[in-house]
Amino acid sequence: MMKKLILAAMIIVLALAGYFAYGFFSSPREPARQEQGNRTPRTGEFSNGQLYSVFAADTFEVKYPNWPNVDSSALSEPGRTKVAVSNEGCTFIITANPVPEGKTFTAFVEEKLREQTGKAGIRMTVKDISERSAHLETEISAGTVTIQSATYAYETSGRQYYGIGFAALTETFKRVCQPLIQDVIGSVRVH
Repeated sequence: MMKKLILAAMIIVLALAGYFAYGFFSSPREPARQEQGNRTPRTGEFSNGQLYSVFAADTFEVKYPNWPNVDSSALSEPGRTKVAVSNEGCTFIITANPVPEGKTFTAFVEEKLREQTGKAGIRMTVKDISERSAHLETEISAGTVTIQSATYAYETSGRQYYGIGFAALTETFKRVCQPLIQDVIGSVRVH
């Protein structure tokens, strides 16, 4: 029952990114290591020592945690989901979606937010939308649990946008997702 509540909350949180996370929990792999002083990351590592992979498309590139893949049968739109990985309760996704004709990126994101935030239990904690990017953070209450998420979206040339999302139970978000966000977002390259 608890897993169903968590998954229902994840559906709402990650709707902007176009991903329904039915594979929220997976077997752990190498955990994100805590930062140790001023260590210099080696090639293929984030600053905290976590190994990364690179997603690259013609107009977008980002480094993401090298974690186990989420089962593809859990994806609602596998063609739009480019990466879906999970480790220690943190789910990370990358999606690609077109911005609909006749809409600006900003108007499109605002419309998606109105659709989602009208649902019960969603609290927007950060909302920063600009002409070509967005940063959103939410908390979703589902029964006795709360899911925390951080979502970033970037419009590229050709009216395409890439969504990047992190989500976990609130009590574990800071430990399993937060240490990677700055490195992942800092690696984004939009062409």
